[in-house]
Amino acid sequence: MRSFRKYSPIVRVFLMARVGSFGTTFAIGLALVFAAVATASAQSKSEINQKQAPQSPLKELPDKVPAKYVNPLDVAISFKTVAILPSQDNLKSIYSEPLHEVLKGLVKKDHRWSEKPLEITGEVPTCRQLVNSPQTILKLASSAQVDGILCLQLIREPGGIRQELRLFFGFDGKVFAEAVSEPGPERQFVFYENLLAEQYRLLKDRVPYSGSVLSRSGNRFTIDLGARDGLKPGFQLSIIQIVDLERHPKFQFVTQAHKQIVGLVRVSKVEEKLAFADLVHENDRGIIEKGAKIDRFSLAELESVSLPAPVEGATTEDENANKEWRPLDPPTFGKLGLGLGLGSFTQNLALQTNGAISGKEKIFPSLLLAGEVWLTQNWFLAGKIRQGVLTLENPISGSTPAELNGGISQYELLGIYNWLIVSDFWGPRVQLSAGYAKHDLKVDSSTPVSLTSASYSGFLFGLKGIFPVFETWEIGAGLQLFLMNRLSESPVSNGSTSESSINRFQAFAAKSLSPRLRAFGNLDFEFYNSSYSGSGSRASDAATTQTQNIFVLTGGVEWLF
Repeated sequence: MRSFRKYSPIVRVFLMARVGSFGTTFAIGLALVFAAVATASAQSKSEINQKQAPQSPLKELPDKVPAKYVNPLDVAISFKTVAILPSQDNLKSIYSEPLHEVLKGLVKKDHRWSEKPLEITGEVPTCRQLVNSPQTILKLASSAQVDGILCLQLIREPGGIRQELRLFFGFDGKVFAEAVSEPGPERQFVFYENLLAEQYRLLKDRVPYSGSVLSRSGNRFTIDLGARDGLKPGFQLSIIQIVDLERHPKFQFVTQAHKQIVGLVRVSKVEEKLAFADLVHENDRGIIEKGAKIDRFSLAELESVSLPAPVEGATTEDENANKEWRPLDPPTFGKLGLGLGLGSFTQNLALQTNGAISGKEKIFPSLLLAGEVWLTQNWFLAGKIRQGVLTLENPISGSTPAELNGGISQYELLGIYNWLIVSDFWGPRVQLSAGYAKHDLKVDSSTPVSLTSASYSGFLFGLKGIFPVFETWEIGAGLQLFLMNRLSESPVSNGSTSESSINRFQAFAAKSLSPRLRAFGNLDFEFYNSSYSGSGSRASDAATTQTQNIFVLTGGVEWLF
């Protein structure tokens, strides 16, 4: 068949009439005529529309709109539902049971948090035990389908009664925030009730956002903050994303939240529990959506709690319930101690020519400086410096000078493992230590030589037990053994070679004077023994043995920080 495509529609009809039947040719030709007319009409309308109609604004948009980025951590940090662990105390549940109901009431009144029931089988763990058991928190939060878990515990310890409220994070099982009171004397229930209300407020203030967006319609928002939260029309609120959290190196609660501002809204209308706001600015179009977080619009200041007047007939001790309570963080970093001591010192030498000689000081003063840095609740670094001065009578007749001035210097640098017998940092505990120590005895030179200076150094291992007694006291005892010790002497050596043993024993007691100040007393017994062979540089008057015995009673104060 011929190709007719190069001809116009009218010519195609004529040509097709020559090669086909008349009926078929007529129908096909008529269809082609209508098609040609429709095509021409469409082309004409298109040209007119292109001249008259404005260009669509959609053509100005980029081919791809960037996706909104939301930090996964920001999504996870959302406290809306909480479960409450059964409250506990070591006071026969006198306070914990009624305070548990108070805590439930606080959550019930909170229009941004709601409580869900928590089912626990078996023994209920304490708050302090859960601090080191994030897996338990994760299981509890998962079973209850909650964002966080609240835990209240009252503990009687040497410094008094301490009340602790913690919020555990259901996302990672760790402590998110805590409010811990300083220990104090036992008081009326109303004190602990008001204290709990203040701790609950502090706990919520430590959550790094104040509210969230409930809905968005265009550029208008509904938020879950209202007049009850102090909101007023005209307030400008920052919308944030939380990008990172910093935690306390020891107790793991959140110390700082790093935030990024993604937009601003201005409050236009306020109701009791809700408010409406208009968009001022957002970094990316549509980034402020349902669930977006509102930054804190006021500083979380610590306010004192004015407690009710005591019940009629209350004792003088109960009048403390009227005093305001200001929450202070408990000591978490370490302690520094300063003490003054009185001691006795004896140095004995068994010489081949002059026989046994001895230098004694019945009472000598000393100064002690000691400190600890708590890396975690189980690992410490500790250091100690002790300086003492003494005067010894020259034990060899005819040797000068008749009196020998001397001094004792001791240095220690230790690593300590703090084993908690129960899950209580201030409870009974056993400490294992290891590190380096040095003991220097310096005495004046004499002619002929009598007593000599001696320096012992080496690695030591220690064991110490600490036990709280009564309400504000703790007592303990410890021992230290030197290994791989080294002896150096001057101005002469008492023997060519020596073998030494060093043993130290200590008994101590401490009393809490205030939450951050303690008085302490130590009684130290130290024994240094050396056996010699050969003459050394002392020649014909070499020694066979040397001993040093030191007893020191020290009293002082410790500052906990």
